[in-house]
Amino acid sequence: MYALLFAALLAATAHHKPKAVKDARTEGLGHSCKVSKDCKSKSQRCLHESDVNNKPVAVGFCVLPCLPLEAGTTKVVPGAPLEATPQNAKDKKIPRRCPLNYSCRDQGQGVPIDMCVKE
Repeated sequence: MYALLFAALLAATAHHKPKAVKDARTEGLGHSCKVSKDCKSKSQRCLHESDVNNKPVAVGFCVLPCLPLEAGTTKVVPGAPLEATPQNAKDKKIPRRCPLNYSCRDQGQGVPIDMCVKE
């Protein structure tokens, strides 16, 4: 009887889902911090809130800022001659502003900076 129970448990644990690949930038989001060094990733920032009297709270939390809209695009230098664009430049895909399963919340939507939030 114990052998059947053990065999059933062993069979159930043998068929597990593969682990989802985690982005290193998203590890530790929302953890408490005092400075940006306390966050797990170098791309995260420590964000401090204010109380009712507009006094900053000592302990903040880690957030991930969105990439700028110009990320991955060609920089235009004023006064420099425009070169002919190569054909493969049109096929270049613009990178996402946030990792998968995260969306960018803009500054005007109740947050002080453009930051990535879980969808």
